[in-house]
Amino acid sequence: MMAAVLALAGCGKGEDASAEHANGQQIPEVEVVEVRLQNLSWDQTYPGRVEGIRRAEVRPRVGGIIVKRSYVEGSVVNEGTELFKIDPVPYEIAVDQAQAEFDRATAQEKQAELDLVRINKLFGTASVSEKQHDDAISAYDLAKASALSAKASLRQAQVNLGYTSVIAPVSGVTGMEEYTEGSLVSSADKLTVVTQLNPIYVLFSLPEGDPAYQQLFAKGLRHKEGSTAMTLFTRNGSAYSRSGQVNFAETGMDPQTGSVRMRVEFDNPDGQLLPGQFARLAFKDLKLDPCAVIPEAAVLMTQMGALVYVVDEKSQVAARPIGLGPVLKEGQLVISGLKDGDRVIFTSLIRLRPGMPVVAKSKAATAEAPVAPAAAK
Repeated sequence: MMAAVLALAGCGKGEDASAEHANGQQIPEVEVVEVRLQNLSWDQTYPGRVEGIRRAEVRPRVGGIIVKRSYVEGSVVNEGTELFKIDPVPYEIAVDQAQAEFDRATAQEKQAELDLVRINKLFGTASVSEKQHDDAISAYDLAKASALSAKASLRQAQVNLGYTSVIAPVSGVTGMEEYTEGSLVSSADKLTVVTQLNPIYVLFSLPEGDPAYQQLFAKGLRHKEGSTAMTLFTRNGSAYSRSGQVNFAETGMDPQTGSVRMRVEFDNPDGQLLPGQFARLAFKDLKLDPCAVIPEAAVLMTQMGALVYVVDEKSQVAARPIGLGPVLKEGQLVISGLKDGDRVIFTSLIRLRPGMPVVAKSKAATAEAPVAPAAAK
């Protein structure tokens, strides 16, 4: 009886061994993660720098001695407000001279016009020669041209006199003065800077492989209303009270950084945001296309790009090219190439080849929403 039992046991063991050795090779056992695609909320943050929407350098348009500074450094001024006063006396004299020249030219024009009227009457009765008639016409034309030239000179002198009042070209916050009262300046000298703070810009860069870039720009969705709304986080992690909107993106990729420079506009009526300030930006209510999160160990990098091994319906290994997003705390974000129910292998990849039969052990995979850095919460 003992011998019969041992014989039966030996037969059963032989049958199991034959099942595990197809074609003389042992079928490897691998761990797989089952993919479930989800529309993730993308709240990744990006570093940015605040810049004034306009930064105007204030320069005098005429040279002279500064006799007065009319503003307080660092104060808010409106467009057209006088900032500096250049000594106007030389330009007032120039206006008087130009006015006198204009009056003289105007008088000469009137005299030439009267002479021409008289010559025309005499020429009609043949009392004057044709040459005298032509000379009268030429004299009137020359007087008229001289009057126009004198008028232009007077206008230029008046404009120069107006330029002795150096005004703010835009509304904004003034900078420090570069020249004090008593300084001799020319049109090449910068007197101060006025920076417009409302609205204000924040510049940042969006990497080419970033899911937000693929979602908004590669697919042309950035023109959809509200699709590029952004939230700003200050250095201490608090969120700015007003949301911004992307209003500009470079038309080309920076070859050195592999990213696209972008600009966001924020309302800044209280002047809370200042030029040069660092901040972090996050897209507001941005939903990505269906994507998945898999273990980093499942990704293979080849000359043709990233791929993963999946177990197909025949329990064989199949290569699947994928599009990668960034690495999250939960794993590697995959934005293309996978579908619901795919069984992605993440162990024993080195000894696997496409078409090889395997025994899969499943492990659920959930595409959880990315978690923003703590400073941005």
